[in-house]
Amino acid sequence: YLKRTLGAADNGQVLFPTSRYSKEGTVEVAGSAFGVGANAGVQLTLIDNLKIGLALRSAVDLSFSGDANFDLPEEVTPEIKANFPDQGGTANVTLPHSISFGIGWVQRGLTIEASTQITLWNSYDELRLNFETGRPTPSSASPRDWTVVPMFRLGGQYMIDQLALRAGVAYDVPPAPDETVDPTLPDNDRIIFSLGSGYDFGPVNVDVAYMGLYVASREVPAGVNVNFSPATVSTYNGGIVHVISLSLGVQI
Repeated sequence: YLKRTLGAADNGQVLFPTSRYSKEGTVEVAGSAFGVGANAGVQLTLIDNLKIGLALRSAVDLSFSGDANFDLPEEVTPEIKANFPDQGGTANVTLPHSISFGIGWVQRGLTIEASTQITLWNSYDELRLNFETGRPTPSSASPRDWTVVPMFRLGGQYMIDQLALRAGVAYDVPPAPDETVDPTLPDNDRIIFSLGSGYDFGPVNVDVAYMGLYVASREVPAGVNVNFSPATVSTYNGGIVHVISLSLGVQI
């Protein structure tokens, strides 16, 4: 699902500015896709307590199809509205390859693991929406030019009889450069921390966990971003997301 102001993401100029119209024109695009990928991994025990692992996840090509609906100001003439018909649309996105490497130490009830993941986000070079009727344009493209970035994780688990205590922290580097980041996905540095616990009742397992996701603020200086006018300074406020989960498992 994507909603945006008409014109703003193409050349920085709004097609229907509020200085002349009662509201800005917008387009809403919603679609779905199906893709197939593969995972492969290997784990080695170097000595009794030390293990290393390598995992590969393949890219997945997604061909989205759906609907594009336009919402224009009421005072726009019928001749102009005819150039913005509601219609079908398509878009192609490739989810990237990723490579993960980890090293772990297991001793009695203690398990500690450190890992890094490299995601080849350079596969995401643009977001292009294709319109079925060719109006108002055959396609609308916004550059992305994302880069290859790492993610670092450190976590551990301690077992006390049937009770598991868990904790972890991670640091995620944003793939979107200042030149193309926009409100569609205003990503920035992320710090993730988690706490959890689980208990094994035999045939039944119960796990509860908390995760905090902190996204840092970001400011893009004027004249840097290609999706906005040269005078625009883009400021994105950060924040924190709290996630609580509870799971129940039954062994058959």
